[in-house]
Amino acid sequence: MKLPRLLERDLKIVEKKKIWFLVPAVFVVLAIIFALLNAFVPNMPGSTGRAFNISIDFTGGYAMTLRLGDRLTDDTYDHYREEIARIAQELTPSDEHAPVQYQNQPFGLIVLQHEMMRQGEYENHAIYFRYRPLSTPSWFNGSNEEFMEYVNEQLVMALSRLFYFIPYNVALSNNVFTVSYDRAIAPERFAGAALNEISERLAYDENDVATGVVLGTVTPVIIEDTIRSVEVTVTGGANDAARQAAITHAFTLPDPYAGQAQHAGMTSPTIGTELLVSAILAVSLALVLMLIYVAFRFDLSSGASAVIGLVHDVIIMFSVMTIFHIEIGVTFIAALITILGYSLNNTIILFDRVRDKVKPYGSKEFNTKQIANSAARDTIFRSFATTTTGLFPMLALLIAGIIGVQSIVVFAIPIIVGLLAGTYSTLFILPSSWVGIKNLWFRRQKKKGRLPESGINDGDTPTLEPATT
Repeated sequence: MKLPRLLERDLKIVEKKKIWFLVPAVFVVLAIIFALLNAFVPNMPGSTGRAFNISIDFTGGYAMTLRLGDRLTDDTYDHYREEIARIAQELTPSDEHAPVQYQNQPFGLIVLQHEMMRQGEYENHAIYFRYRPLSTPSWFNGSNEEFMEYVNEQLVMALSRLFYFIPYNVALSNNVFTVSYDRAIAPERFAGAALNEISERLAYDENDVATGVVLGTVTPVIIEDTIRSVEVTVTGGANDAARQAAITHAFTLPDPYAGQAQHAGMTSPTIGTELLVSAILAVSLALVLMLIYVAFRFDLSSGASAVIGLVHDVIIMFSVMTIFHIEIGVTFIAALITILGYSLNNTIILFDRVRDKVKPYGSKEFNTKQIANSAARDTIFRSFATTTTGLFPMLALLIAGIIGVQSIVVFAIPIIVGLLAGTYSTLFILPSSWVGIKNLWFRRQKKKGRLPESGINDGDTPTLEPATT
């Protein structure tokens, strides 16, 4: 059976090396441009205000756990994630520490929803999330650690409102206020001591200012054995709007069994820096070991070319993460090392074909361009087939991440980019790199007089006959 016509042609890959090397150069330039935009242009969509979206794993930050128990379900998970992100974004300093002019200015705390994770089950069901430290404002009298302790306390207090029965509507009709809730409430919350507490809160607002409103009657509205609203009569107060505000405050009822927000610790910048350095050393060590392995199995020219191809894959993956401002953390490092191994497999296949084609020439000089083009042509179908096989499950994983667990996206995207970059480097970067390095070796050997004079190395000349020994 004949090969497809494409696989029988001389694709002249090496002759077009300027085009192949231009592609990664474009990615690098775009990455630099977007890094500068993210760092210096305010309000960039999706930007964190930094050139690179480095994860808390490397920069250090704080963690918190919002324990919700059986209130956290598949149906409520997205709601609570949105509430956590909103509460953090709208968090403002209290009047005890901040001057009046800063009390309505948000801290600027950012909690990303894709960094939130569900933990535990049943009564321990919770949402775990992380956030980066803030810069200490000029009005705060204390260290950065003290300021972040203060911010953490404010966040815990703000999140605790998620554990209250908060009226979503207080309507007036015929001098009777109807207070409606979105959850069922036990009848005892409107009787005895609990009712006395409501009456006391009604007389003073959240700033302990007297309202002049006096509680009259409270009549729960029971529908299908559940209470979701109560009818309230009151006297006093400046007007109906003032009474409505006082009732909303008084009938915001704590739910101590709903859950709690807990500060779950922090990752210090020092530990984050050590982790980042370790990750860089791990990738560098992997490159060195791969160089040694390929050089030992084939030759030094192949080993050096392999490292160039692997560095290309790293640069492309990092550039894409920078362009789209995707978080770079331990998940990215795991994806990076995975792709290095995957790309090395394609590299070995290519150089195995090169070795078979070079072997008949012995120690003589040969046409490196024809050898490289022929080897790339022989492996192009296998490289594409292998990459496609790897892409299908990763695309499925990416879709699943977009629909459900967004943290999977941070792993799937660099893997997909790495698979494509690895195939590109194997077919286009490696042959050109190998030809350049091998030709340089030939020239040095000629100067030293260690290369037989027979043989040529010109890309436009016919293929040399195999050496006979």
